[in-house]
Amino acid sequence: MNIVNNIFNELMQKNEKKKKIEICEDSDLPKRGWIQGCYSCCIPTSHTYLYENNIVNKYFTFHAYICKDCKNMNILNDNNFKNKLNGYIIDYLD
Repeated sequence: MNIVNNIFNELMQKNEKKKKIEICEDSDLPKRGWIQGCYSCCIPTSHTYLYENNIVNKYFTFHAYICKDCKNMNILNDNNFKNKLNGYIIDYLD
């Protein structure tokens, strides 16, 4: 019976919906709109990218608004930008 309970618990954890947290810069755009300010340069964009980091959280996924120019400059691989995103996430989780 313990094996069945363990399998059931694992399946339930996999089916948990995570809340999507969108990270963007403050702008004059509507807060719930599909266009937000790029988190790097503030230019309006609709492009979001899942941010994978070492901060493990089973309740949230973090998606950053990144414009095509910043994406082409590989901003997601820049350590200063990663630190900025991690800082936002740590503040959000506190």
